[in-house]
Amino acid sequence: MKILKLNKLDNIQISDISELAKLCGNYDPYYEDFSATGQTCFFLYYEDKHLVSFLSFLSIASTGTTASTGTTGSTDATTCIGIVSTMESEITAMTHPCNRRQGLFSALLKCALTELNTLSITNIYCAVPLEYQSSSLCKGLSHIEYLQKLDINSSSEFTNHTFIPTSMDNRPLHSHNPKHLQFTYTPSDESDIPTSYHLIEKRFLRRSKMIGICQLSEESQFTNLWGVEIKKPYRNQGYGLKLMRFIIHDYFKCTSKPLILNVTSKNSYACKLYKHCGFKIVEQIEYYSLT
Repeated sequence: MKILKLNKLDNIQISDISELAKLCGNYDPYYEDFSATGQTCFFLYYEDKHLVSFLSFLSIASTGTTASTGTTGSTDATTCIGIVSTMESEITAMTHPCNRRQGLFSALLKCALTELNTLSITNIYCAVPLEYQSSSLCKGLSHIEYLQKLDINSSSEFTNHTFIPTSMDNRPLHSHNPKHLQFTYTPSDESDIPTSYHLIEKRFLRRSKMIGICQLSEESQFTNLWGVEIKKPYRNQGYGLKLMRFIIHDYFKCTSKPLILNVTSKNSYACKLYKHCGFKIVEQIEYYSLT
C-alpha cells in the first residue's frame, strides 16, 4: 500500500478531497496549508488514480480548566478561559463508502501517529460516528464540543437579572468597584473583520489596562461569539460575567439574530459562564481518544 505523506496539497489533490467529501456525506476534513510549519499532516491513499481514503491532523494548544488559551470548533471559535498546557491533535479522516472496513483508516492513522510522535504530541482524538465508537481504535471519550445559542428572549432574562458574581465553587466574590470598569467596542462594517469588545480597568493616576476581550463575527442568519478572554490576574472574579452582560445587552439592542458559540467540555469555566448567560446547547460532537 502506497500512502502519500504530504505537508502541502496541490490543486488536483484538493479537488480529489472535495469529491471524496461529497461521497462521504459532505464531510468537512481539515486540508489547510501547513507547509509553513513543515508538518507532514496530510495522508492520501489512491486506487486506480482515484482517492479512496484521506486523513489529516490539526495540532492545537489544549485548554485546561485552570489556565489560559485561545472553539468551533470544531470548531470552534476559541474561548480563552482556561490555561494553555500541552499540544494536542485532532484527526479528521474519510474513506470512500465502497472501501470501508478494509483497514485503510488504520493504515493512514499509523502514519499520522508516527509523525505526531516526532512532534511529541500524545493527546490525539477524533470525532467518531456512532457505528464506529465500539472500535478497538477508540480508547474512550476524550471530550465533547458544544454548539450553543442565545436568542433575544433568553438574553433579556440574563441582562435584566441582578446577580452577585460567584467563583467556580459558588463563593460570592468581591471584585473591584464597577465604577473602575469601562466597556468599549470597535465596530466593523466589513464582513471579514470582527467587532471587538473590550473590558478596561481604569486606574487612578495610572494607565488604564485592558483586562478582557471578545470578538463577534456576523453571518447572514446568526453571529459568532468567539475569542473570549479575561487576563490571568483577573480570572474567577466575576469579570467574565460583566463583559458578557455588556456584550449581550449591546448586541441585542441592534439585532434579533442569535449569538452562536462553540465550547469544549474540557473548559469548565467557560461552560459555566455561558450557561449563566443563558446559552443553550443545540448540538454536540463527541470526540474519542485514539491514544
